[in-house]
Amino acid sequence: MMIALTSPAFAGDAGPRVVVSIAPLHSLAAQVMAGAGEPALLIDAAASPHSVALKPSQARALARADLVIWIGGALEPSLHNAIAARPSRQQVLTLIDSRTLHRLAGRRQAAERSRPAGAGDVIDPHLWLDPDNARIIVRLITTRLQTLDPARAALYARNAAQADARLRALSHAIAARLEPLRDAPFMVFHDAYQYLEYRYHLKNAGIIRSHPEQGASAYHLRRIAEERRAANVACVFAEPQFAAAPVFNDPSAPAIRYLDPLGRGLPADPDLYQKMIIRLVDTLAGCLERAAGDKGVTQ
Repeated sequence: MMIALTSPAFAGDAGPRVVVSIAPLHSLAAQVMAGAGEPALLIDAAASPHSVALKPSQARALARADLVIWIGGALEPSLHNAIAARPSRQQVLTLIDSRTLHRLAGRRQAAERSRPAGAGDVIDPHLWLDPDNARIIVRLITTRLQTLDPARAALYARNAAQADARLRALSHAIAARLEPLRDAPFMVFHDAYQYLEYRYHLKNAGIIRSHPEQGASAYHLRRIAEERRAANVACVFAEPQFAAAPVFNDPSAPAIRYLDPLGRGLPADPDLYQKMIIRLVDTLAGCLERAAGDKGVTQ
């Protein structure tokens, strides 16, 4: 899947030209920019930001943008050179570098306890999957837009306040949904969900692949299968952006289900972030609830 701009071309006095790397961030930026213009999305939610190829037309869009918003090279490596070539660092919002966000250290296995990133740590780049981080991202985007476009500063502030209220309510609803499931174990193909786990105290019992683009050794798969049986894991999740090969040569192994951290199939609009998180949580909680036989919790 190649990168493709999905927003219409910028025209007239429609506010700053903003280009955003991935769909969840694009959604947050669109909420802040409502009434001032539409940001452009670089990487379609059906593609993995880890491996897409940047086309010349997208490189030109990055060069023309007044503001580029991305996570950083750890998530979107193909964008690094084009962004580094931009003349002003003030025109780039690299979220992984922001110390105001709740940043977690990367981990090699689920058994490692999640902890805030310190000096010298590799930072887990999946920052947006903590809705409290999404609220901070909205504030960071707002501040940058107000600097670029002071005439619309009040509009951006109003939009940001509305977005913050929606995200705060969303986080409370997720906490209520997931609280009964704190001790329910699950496994994932790719360690993308640490921020969600940390925020809502979830129990990840195993990571099948340390990197989504890399395979796992036969030894590692045997060990994961043993851990699955020992922990009585009934829910194993992959992502629709990657092909999920069978991992358990065991007739008792659970069927693979899919968690989507990017919003595949959803319209690239201001509502995508909320819809993406709700769908992800519904899938996760629905499987764990069925596995626990909890008839008192409904979707």
